[in-house]
Amino acid sequence: MAHLLVYLQRTPYGLHPASAVGVCLARDLASRWGATVTAIAMGDGGDADTAITNRASACGADIVHYVGEGGFRRSLERLRPRHVLLPWTSEAISIAEEAGLSAPQPRWVRGSQPDEELDEVTAIVAGGLP
Repeated sequence: MAHLLVYLQRTPYGLHPASAVGVCLARDLASRWGATVTAIAMGDGGDADTAITNRASACGADIVHYVGEGGFRRSLERLRPRHVLLPWTSEAISIAEEAGLSAPQPRWVRGSQPDEELDEVTAIVAGGLP
């Protein structure tokens, strides 16, 4: 089965907005393609991770997978996702580099996008347009 992989970045206030948008976009595309949305976050899936799991699930993640050091790379190797979406942040970019992914391409998300506009590694820019 084809996978769309979304990196869930945590903030002191919960899930990073760009991660939430990434999961929503991935859900739209996965529904069109018959693919699965797998969301990956750092952590152990314990009680402190409940809010992240609930938010990612509400945005459309089929699976929320918690990994430790090096777990993102191992998940990429196992799942071989069609696309990877992550926030346009230094943390997410660093994790993509450590995993050996191609350079993330930043994108403003204004709604469902056609397939050809999504890069292999897409960095979601959160915030308002100027």
